Amino acid sequence: MRKKKMQSIGMISYFNNKVGNLVIKKFFESNIKIKNVILVGYKEKDSVRKNYYNYLNSNKGIELNDLEKYNINFHFVKKINSNCTKNLIKNLNINILLNYSGIINNKLLKLPNTKIINAHPGMLPFYRGSMCPEWTVINREKIVGATCHLVTKYVDEGPIIYQQKLKYPYPKNYYDFRRKIYDLEAKVLIKGVKLLRKKTKLKVQKKNDGNFYKPMTKKLVSKVKNILKNREFKN
Repeated sequence: MRKKKMQSIGMISYFNNKVGNLVIKKFFESNIKIKNVILVGYKEKDSVRKNYYNYLNSNKGIELNDLEKYNINFHFVKKINSNCTKNLIKNLNINILLNYSGIINNKLLKLPNTKIINAHPGMLPFYRGSMCPEWTVINREKIVGATCHLVTKYVDEGPIIYQQKLKYPYPKNYYDFRRKIYDLEAKVLIKGVKLLRKKTKLKVQKKNDGNFYKPMTKKLVSKVKNILKNREFKN
């Protein structure tokens, strides 16, 4: 019997995305090879400015030395949704593209042989948008988690592949809490890729379920830190 060809995995990311770097490491620890990484922009400082809210709690982003260590091919593009990016994804025959850049538009979404997936740091459909772990804490709910989903033209509304809650009690230290979220994002993404390869049935989100959250102020982040420290959550 002829062995079935494994789907090719790639990633598109800003330089500064710490979670993207972590995911690469975790994928290789799980014996799942990422063949190509597409890096957006040529200068890290530009990437930081464009991707500020993902950078907020990051210490280290993707480094070329790490990519070389894992024998990953890396490519540079100026913009996410350019013809150059589209043609690159097509020519590299990427079947599953992990998105750690920005909002993807129809130019890339309509590529016929490529599924674009995202690890969202929140339990969809209830928490969409930015800084969802922090908003979940502000609401004092014990449903902090991460969701792997297909990317569609509607932000955070694509079909759910896999999701998992972060085990309670949460770390009292905010930065330890954030590290747990990063680890969980990597975990749900790995599981999501495995399920996609098995053609598992996906869960369609209802558009009107949940809320869409915006980035937090520093004052609200301070409140999050206090709630975590004192474990002021609903029973």
